[in-house]
Parts: sequence; C-alpha cells; structure tokens
Amino acid sequence: HLMVHGDLLHVSENVMATTNFMFGVFGSHIVLGNTSFNKFLGDIRNPLNVQKISGQRIYIKKDGVYKILSVPSYYEMGGTSTRWYYELDDDSIIVDVFVDINHAVENLRIYSVKGRAYDILITQQILTDVNEYMGDISYHVSEDKVVFNLSSDTMAFMKYPNLKYMMTIGKQAKIISESEILGVEEQHGLFVLSYEGHQEVNIKIQATFDQFEDSSLTYQQADDQGTKYFKGILKNFNLEHAKDQANMDKLNDILFWYTHNALVHYASPHGLEQYNGAAWGTRDVCQGPIELFTAANRFDIIREIILKVYKRQFLENGDFPQWFMFDKFYQIQAHESHGDIIIWPLRALGYYLQATEDFSILEEKVAFMSMTQNSFTEDHKMIEHLRKQMNTIVASFIPGTFLPRYGGGDWDDTLQPANHDLTTRMVSGWTVALLYESLSVLGNELKQAYKDLSEELLNLATNIKNDYMKYMIVDGIPAGFVVFEDDKKLSYLLHPRDQKTGLKYRLLPFIRSMISELADNEVIDDYIKLIDQVFMHPDGVRLMDTAVKYEGGKKTFFARAETAANFGREIGLQYVHAHIRYIESMAKIGMADRVYDAIYQIIPINMTEHVKNAEVRQSNMYFSSSDADFNDRYEAKRDFERVRKGDIKVKGGWRLYSSGPGIFIHQIVHHILGVGTYHQHLHLDPVIDKELDGMTFSYHFKQKNMSITYHYGPRRLTLNGLDIENIGLDNKYRKSGFLVDPTIILDQDGPIHIEVWTK
Repeated sequence: HLMVHGDLLHVSENVMATTNFMFGVFGSHIVLGNTSFNKFLGDIRNPLNVQKISGQRIYIKKDGVYKILSVPSYYEMGGTSTRWYYELDDDSIIVDVFVDINHAVENLRIYSVKGRAYDILITQQILTDVNEYMGDISYHVSEDKVVFNLSSDTMAFMKYPNLKYMMTIGKQAKIISESEILGVEEQHGLFVLSYEGHQEVNIKIQATFDQFEDSSLTYQQADDQGTKYFKGILKNFNLEHAKDQANMDKLNDILFWYTHNALVHYASPHGLEQYNGAAWGTRDVCQGPIELFTAANRFDIIREIILKVYKRQFLENGDFPQWFMFDKFYQIQAHESHGDIIIWPLRALGYYLQATEDFSILEEKVAFMSMTQNSFTEDHKMIEHLRKQMNTIVASFIPGTFLPRYGGGDWDDTLQPANHDLTTRMVSGWTVALLYESLSVLGNELKQAYKDLSEELLNLATNIKNDYMKYMIVDGIPAGFVVFEDDKKLSYLLHPRDQKTGLKYRLLPFIRSMISELADNEVIDDYIKLIDQVFMHPDGVRLMDTAVKYEGGKKTFFARAETAANFGREIGLQYVHAHIRYIESMAKIGMADRVYDAIYQIIPINMTEHVKNAEVRQSNMYFSSSDADFNDRYEAKRDFERVRKGDIKVKGGWRLYSSGPGIFIHQIVHHILGVGTYHQHLHLDPVIDKELDGMTFSYHFKQKNMSITYHYGPRRLTLNGLDIENIGLDNKYRKSGFLVDPTIILDQDGPIHIEVWTK
C-alpha cells in the first residue's frame, strides 16, 4: 500500500509518501517531495521478502527469541491507514500505520490487545539520499526526538538544504548499534530501536523543508479523514441499481481507490514495482491527471497543469520533453521525445477550451525552457507557444504529405524504431488520428476568438484526414505504420500486407480513429468484427494480433519489443491503458453492451467473476497490464493462441504508477454515465446498457449536488419533474446527449434530480 498526503492538488514539494507491504514491511520509501532524491527510508526490491534489511521491520521476543512480524492473520487498507493483525496463541498484536492527509506526519503504533508486555526491536535502513550505502547517516538526539539531516554532498541537499526528518521514539526507547545487534561493522545505515517490556510502542515520523508540523490524530481519525478526502475529489460518487447492486458497488469501490491511485501518479510520481519516478511524462500528465480533474469538474487545476506543461516547451525547436521533473530539480528532463508528445498539450488545451471557453489562458504569459541553457526564458503569451508548437508540427510532416513523422516512437514505447533511419520515414496511424482529433477540437473552439488560427487548424485537419485515407488506409484496414521508401514506394508494417515483422494488425489506429471521428460510419461494423476476431481476449483487447518474435535480443525493427526478456506490460500486449481507450471508442459509437462488458474485464475486484482465467489480484490497485503466465518469450510466441482461448492464467502486471486510473475515472463519469461540461453547460450523454434501466447516479455539477436516474426509451430529459428542451450535440456516429443551461441548475434551491431517457 502506498499512502500519500500533503498538498496533493497543486503539485508542490510538500507531498509526503510511505509504502508498506503486507509481508511485514511497515514503512519504506518514506519521502517528502522528490521521490528519487529526497528519500528517508529506502525501497523494497525483492517482492518475495527474502532480504529483511530494507524498510521498517518489527521483531517481538517470544519464548526468549526475537521473531520478525511477517505475514499477518489479516491486513487492512484505508486511504490513509494500514493495519496488520497478528493472532498469537495467547494474544493478538496489532500494528497500525497511518498518516495525516493534510500534514507531513506519519505514525506507527504497535500494541498488545490483551495488554501484555513484550521486548520489541524496530529496524529501519536510513538513506537520506538516492540509494543505500551512498554516505554517512547524520542524526542528533534530543530527549525522545531524533532529527536526521542530509549530507552536504547529496543531490537533495543541493536543492533542499533544510530538508530533514524527525522520529519521535518515546523516552523509553534505546538506540542500538548494528554491531551490537548483528555483530557487523557499522555500514548498512540501520537505525535500530529497542523497547523492553512494553505493551504499546508509538513512533512518529515528521518531515519538513522548514519547521516541523505536528499532528495528534488517532488511527480512526486519520482513516476517516483520508476516506473523506479521497471521496471528496469526486464529490461522493455513488451508483445504485435495484437488480445489479453488486456490480455497482464494484464501480463505487474502484473509483475511490483509482482516485487515490491517480493522485499518487499526479502528486508523488512513483509506484510499487516502479518505485522511482519523481517526474511528469508530458503524455501522461496530459491524460491521467487532466482526465481525473475533468471528471471532478476541477478546471482550475487543469488550467494550472496546462500552464506548467507549456512552460516546459523548448525554445529552440517548439517541442516538449518526453518527461521532466517539476520541483527544484526542474533541470532534470529528457531533451528529446516521441513523435506524439507534442500533440498531447494541444489536445489538452482544446478540450479545456471546449469545456470552459476560458480564452484568457491564451493571453497568459509563461516561459519557455531553453535546451541549450537548461533554464527558463522570459515569459511569452500562450498564443505564441501555440503558434510555435504548430510550426513544429507542420515541420515534422513527411515531405509532400500532411502526415507527421514517427520520430522516436509513439504511445507504445516498445515499438521505438531500432533503425534510426525509420524515425524520419515512418508514420504511425495512431499518431495521425490523435493529431486530427486535437486539431479538430482546438480549431473548432478558436472560431470566435482566433478566427485565422482556427481556419489554419481546421484546414490542416482536413488535409491530414485526406492523407490518412490516401496513405494509411490500405484494403480497408488502417496500417499500424507506413514507411515512405527512398524510391517513393510505400511499405506497410503491422498490416496484412506486412511481409517483414510477422505482425498483421495493430489495435491503436482502429480505436483512435473512432475516438477522433476519423473513421467513416460505413467501416465501423468491419472494425468491430476485426476487433473481436483479432484483438479481443478473455481479459481484454491486446495491442497486436500476436506477440513480437524474440530472438535472444536481436533488434531488427523495434528496439524494446525485440529485446525485452519479460513477457509483460506492452510486450505481453494487454496493456490496460489501451483497453480503457477501447472502452472510450465503444462509448463513442454507442455500443453500450460492449462498454459494460469491457469495464468488468479490467476491474480487479473479484475479477474471476468476469475473467475466468485470471489469477487473484489486489483489488484496490490499478494494474498496468494483464500478463499471460508464460515462462519465457519463446513459449509466449509459440503458444499465443492459448491466451485467446483462455486456457492459460493471466496475472496482474505493475501496480499503481500510471495515467490509467485517471483515464478510467473519466470514461466512467463522462463517456459512460455521460456527465460532462460543454461551453460551461451541463452535457448529459450517457451510454447505458438497457439492462441498467433505473440506475441512479449521485454526483455534482458546479458545486451543486445532483442525482441522475437513467431510463431506456425515446430521448427525453426532466429536471425536478420539468421537461427540458431537447438540445443535443451530435457526434459522427450517433445522436449525442443533451445540453442543459447551467442557470437552470444554479437557480434550483433544493436537491436536483434529473431523469434521462436514451436508447
């Protein structure tokens, strides 16, 4: 469990985190601010719990021997609390770890249920640096408080010289050296506390860049506070349905936890398996956090994110870094990026304007980032950033076309080109569709305020669509990639005409072309059939029709896809992020039954009820992938059809650290339950299976609580019993929802209840 607390909404360094594990790690990777450089305790690198030195461990003397508290009788997690319950023959030991959601304070409590006294040892490996064994550990003791300072030669000290951690250990605690307890030289950074004859032990850990804050919350108070906080982000989201409440509860529960997961990704970038991070990916932050806060109606925070991202635009070339740190380590960043990265800020800006009509953002002044100076420049209006961005995009087109070069890759990091020459001659069908969508949305929103720029963007979108149809659609199927050869001939990769890679289909251009409304109506049925035949598996859609061939790490076309030894994440092809976008595409075309089925293919709560070949998964964590349980990549390639048949187990991949939770929340709230904002109006556009007739959704709009009841039937909408004029928006594939004037809602004195009929 990863508990995060502090200033979670505005991305300052005043965010603290701690990670614990059921098997007896009560704290690890305790950190204030930058999750790579500012660590107090280190990381758990062995998921089998073989090594016991890292993290915070507890030993209790029983029958004259110290025994480690490892796997408990049960383990309980809340948003800001964790409890281990150890049932002994004649007693029960409870360990509580809890944090204050508002302050940089963490607590550990160990106690005997029957009030019996024990000798207790608590070990923790101190870092105050990036990794273990990098320097001396400096601390001083004053009464029952131990303050740990940074060494002056650490990266953290250079940026945060006043960063310090304090442990309040109790006046009866005794500090024991490594040599005394283990008989080894003092070199491992172990800080060992001994308590003799104690019924209860309490330890408090505080962190600060200035003055320590205190907190006196109990376990229950901290748990209640955290639950209220995470539920409050989505204003107590709740679904009810008389005949399907079990599945409604799964959604209610998972949205609480995915809110927690999404805020970790946004405010304290790191995960469990991927325990370092400390940076925003430009692509990631323009998806997960922005989509979370869109669902939450927090456009003020989205505005902040957009301005922070544009501040990272490079002065020299108008592009954006693949990733960047956002605190005082802001100079640590990538100086290159994949071909799609420059599009994501454009897309985020377009959808922000579509919701808010806040054109003042384009007059806001923000700096550029200079690649050569590695520092910020003077401020420029956002409209200047946008024009520079557009010039860079146009300059990336393959000569004679309106198709952007692949560059260093696209969303699927495993398909980075092995041959550098391909970066300038290859085009991704997915990237083209993403660019078309972004230009279309932004161009339409700028019609009134920036007419000339609007026309330029919309003309570009038209030309991109024409070239997409001309070059990317071959035999009625979107190519994964098209290579423009030197002799002006075209070759196709990840397409039935592909004679080189052994791969015939790629999922991403199918679903993104529907989301972007680039695909024509008449091809949708064929696309659906192909998705079912080629990409759909019991645990969700996969990225390609089969696994990439592996030859011991030999590279031919794609760097990571052909070199990675592990058959997981994108390599294993069921990347949950892409499955969520599949859900979005099905909602776009109005396939409510498919949407509903696809949701439960990836929710980890009681997963085997929907995915029979799934291994049990931790039910409150986002899993980045669903990985078939092959022993190696050779076996995976040979027996890949077993995945489609469902006769091999599938297990969860890396947990937590992803833009996926925020994107998932947005799909549920906006694209499925249909609650969104369009030009400051409430936009209701539900895509609800007819079996869910009568479902009620409790939510909010412009700080007003409301409930919505969904019905299957001819289009109609009532608000507190009054029929509302049927003003709708159309997308390319279906009649798309209702627009409700916000003044109608704001003028209501009491509760707001909406009933909506669609089919």
